[in-house]
Amino acid sequence: MIESQSRRFIRLPNGQNMPIVGLGLWLANDSQQLENAIDHALSVGYRHFDTAAFYQNEEILGKTLRKWIDGGKVKREDLFIVTKLPWTGMTVDKVEFFMKLSLKKLQLNYVDLYLCHMPIGLKFVNENNFVPTDENGKVLWDTSTDIIAVWKEMEKLVDSGRAKAIGLSNYNERQVEKIMKNARIPPASLQVEIHAYFQNRSVVSCAEKHNISVVAYAPLGSPGRKAIDFQVVKFEIPNIIEDPVVLDIAKKHKKTAGQILLRFLLQQGIAVIPKSTNPDRIKQNLELFDFSLSNVDMRRLEGLDKGSDGRSFPGFPGQNAHPEAPWKHQLLTLPDGNKMPLVGLGMWQTDDATELEAAVDAALNAGYRHFDTATLYKNEDKLGNVLKKWLDSGKVKREELFIVTKLPWTGMAPERVELFLNSSLRKLQLDYIDLYLIHWPIGLKFRGEDDLVPMDGDKVLYDTTTDLEAIWKELEKHVESGKLKSIGISNFTEKQIERIMKVAKIPPANHQIEIHVYFQNRKLRDYSEKHGITLAAYGPLGSPGRDPKGFPGMSFEVPNLLNDPIFNFELSSVDMRRIEALDRGDKGRSFPGFPDMRIHKECPWLIS
Repeated sequence: MIESQSRRFIRLPNGQNMPIVGLGLWLANDSQQLENAIDHALSVGYRHFDTAAFYQNEEILGKTLRKWIDGGKVKREDLFIVTKLPWTGMTVDKVEFFMKLSLKKLQLNYVDLYLCHMPIGLKFVNENNFVPTDENGKVLWDTSTDIIAVWKEMEKLVDSGRAKAIGLSNYNERQVEKIMKNARIPPASLQVEIHAYFQNRSVVSCAEKHNISVVAYAPLGSPGRKAIDFQVVKFEIPNIIEDPVVLDIAKKHKKTAGQILLRFLLQQGIAVIPKSTNPDRIKQNLELFDFSLSNVDMRRLEGLDKGSDGRSFPGFPGQNAHPEAPWKHQLLTLPDGNKMPLVGLGMWQTDDATELEAAVDAALNAGYRHFDTATLYKNEDKLGNVLKKWLDSGKVKREELFIVTKLPWTGMAPERVELFLNSSLRKLQLDYIDLYLIHWPIGLKFRGEDDLVPMDGDKVLYDTTTDLEAIWKELEKHVESGKLKSIGISNFTEKQIERIMKVAKIPPANHQIEIHVYFQNRKLRDYSEKHGITLAAYGPLGSPGRDPKGFPGMSFEVPNLLNDPIFNFELSSVDMRRIEALDRGDKGRSFPGFPDMRIHKECPWLIS
């Protein structure tokens, strides 16, 4: 099959044609070697070259391009030159400054595409220091980055003619959406890491939704990067080139593994910029248009995706402390449109103030923005103190946080919902809560705001008058008032969900239930998903720290799934089936409930 000429380009929103294959120039700054590589690339037909201020090789590219343009061997309008605003330029006053520097080094009047290299900023020290560090080698982050203000400056570069098109690199879905809502000139392109081990599907889908072209850097998984000590970052490079599936498909098509991997992306409409200075590989990486992968080939390659574990570069140390760190905000969209970070910090059994403050500080520094507490945990006030400290310092914005708390068992009456909600807001020192859950569908007798598990001797005092529908209606009122962004449920049964769905004006956004490999809770998961309710797993590690003696009148075994030998295996599809087989049903629960819970009409499970 010979690909038509039109299929070798991607049409950008401004009408430009971007060659679908380009030469990436990252980690290529040996002057003579790079000049030879660019010469060879131009001679075999490359016209798309991707560099960046950060790569420190714009001058070498510019010198080589000038030689070809002045020699009449190529016209400027036939070239597609990409460069990028460095991390140290992510401020309003530095956008034009770095663009002018790039044009000077490239010896060009304009670039075809100018990208924001990263959505996060580093402190500007001087124009040549792209990764500034302090005396201890710690990277100097500029946490004041305003990606919208920077984008507005990028738009001015198009107005002035210095850039034909502008785009983004390494932005996540949330950040792309943020730019799209505020852009006068929408991004023409999004450059992100994509290869068969890291297919980055959610970001690709977001870009496609907004008609933003996608360019894959490291499309071969960066096999030449090696296990280097990169700014004190040590990491393992996935060797996708030697994957048996890739090699088998390459043998069938009589192509190299690299050509298979590149073709895999081209057939998805994704442009590629493989990096190489090897003349043979440079030529091979352009020879992608005389064959096609079958649907079976494509499915096999899609099956190689390792998710975020497949990344070829994890980022710099401390990067997640930056509010715009792109790889920490993996979000789940709730049915009401609000977005919840997929990973949060659970706060049950944490009420020591010093211990909790240290844990939340560490979590915020590491990039956590989702915190899950409850009135029953008796630590809302301690979490609130830490959050206020971070909010007051400007290190985090309220809208970046996702705070979850829960209505206690003693609050399971319509007239007590507002009492406990206001108490939570006061303790958390917040104006609103991102997600408020009914902690359990059963109620306990109310004997005061602080008596959360009322007892008569060793007997738990149940309130059997619980009216779930009436309580749900009260929660909906507080969504309307703005005190709650989203509302949900926890530990409900299928029948209870059905009853809520029948009366709900605002359906549950989330269902928090126990899920781990010994108790996979499949029936309830399927039922919740059927109603469009997102899930959150508590006890995902089986609650190894739970002490059954801490529950009145109870003795039960806590399953220690962390010691199960399955955790010595990589999670291939076969491994997933093996882990699914560990499910023990109800016997795998880490908490069977309080004694006599079954006397309550809303008991979510019977205690055997």
